[in-house]
Amino acid sequence: MFSSSIPLWWPNGSRPCRQNSRWAGSLYEQRRITVVLRIRRGDARETVSEKPRIGISACLLGEKVRHDGGHKRDLFVTEILSRFVEWVPVCPEVEVGMGVPRETVRLVGNPSHPRVVADRSGKDWSRKMEAYSRKRLKKLSSMNLSGYILKKNSPSCGMERVKVYGKGGAPILKGRGLFAQSLMTALPLLPVEEEGRLNDLALRENFIARVCAYHRWQNSPGSVKSLRSLIKFHKNKHC
Repeated sequence: MFSSSIPLWWPNGSRPCRQNSRWAGSLYEQRRITVVLRIRRGDARETVSEKPRIGISACLLGEKVRHDGGHKRDLFVTEILSRFVEWVPVCPEVEVGMGVPRETVRLVGNPSHPRVVADRSGKDWSRKMEAYSRKRLKKLSSMNLSGYILKKNSPSCGMERVKVYGKGGAPILKGRGLFAQSLMTALPLLPVEEEGRLNDLALRENFIARVCAYHRWQNSPGSVKSLRSLIKFHKNKHC
């Protein structure tokens, strides 16, 4: 069995993390957290010492990779979760060659298979992004990731309800970022979330539990990585 203890709530248990709170940082520093991943073998318990490796949109770590040269540093990610995981930062738009600063891009066309197009110039980055995603995900697949945190609303990394613009110019909130789509197709069992959804305490706790379980499953002896083996792993109460 495994157990995890991590700051899924405030000390008084009443409200979620507020990203812009002036006192959030001090509370984070005062709160002592532990994460324990244990494998039960008979009566003995063996601690899994290796930290889970989690892919993440680089801007959430404070890297200045946004189109305007800024970042979207997330307090929960950087002040809390960073103590217990190893990050693998990725910025598809920079790595595909768009540069910093850069022209903004948007999703256009069919929401189920949108294109990534630059706002002013109209340059279509779709083929380059798709080719980049295949190459990058091949490398990520070999890195034993236990989860992934994506940047919400991003035309490359948004997990859900990303604006897709039709012919009339009106956005439809039904799209998914091109890199996010490739990621979730290539690694369908991987726990994936957006940073915005992690402000919901129930979703936060669920994501952490999934990452811990997935990490345990990855490190279980003789584990064959398939949906069937993952279900069997849970049925046998290893988590």
